[in-house]
Amino acid sequence: MHGALTAVLWRFVQSGIGKPVLYEELCSDPVNELERLFNHLELPYGQGVAAFHEAACLAPAKAAKDYRPHAVVRNSLAMSRNWRTELDQRDVETVRAIWECFDIPLYRGADQWSTQTDQA
Repeated sequence: MHGALTAVLWRFVQSGIGKPVLYEELCSDPVNELERLFNHLELPYGQGVAAFHEAACLAPAKAAKDYRPHAVVRNSLAMSRNWRTELDQRDVETVRAIWECFDIPLYRGADQWSTQTDQA
């Protein structure tokens, strides 16, 4: 279902509706990426919003098991990389094969699918 939804959303982006945002890019620099997204949507982005995003996205890293499923405050970068230690390469290849069935030109590089944490 997720792949099908992503394919539909990608078609909207290709037609000029919406803006693609890669989860890993958002997590690697959440405050600046969120500001760019707010600007794209023509929403105000002041110091209060930036302070909230800093507090919510740049919290100290925890082990994946210590996060609540829908926690608001988390270390975004650490969360975006947790799968690299939670999945083995065989599982990642299975997910990748399913993803590639939808022919969406995102996540094409081998480094984006590696479980090697030093490549993150």
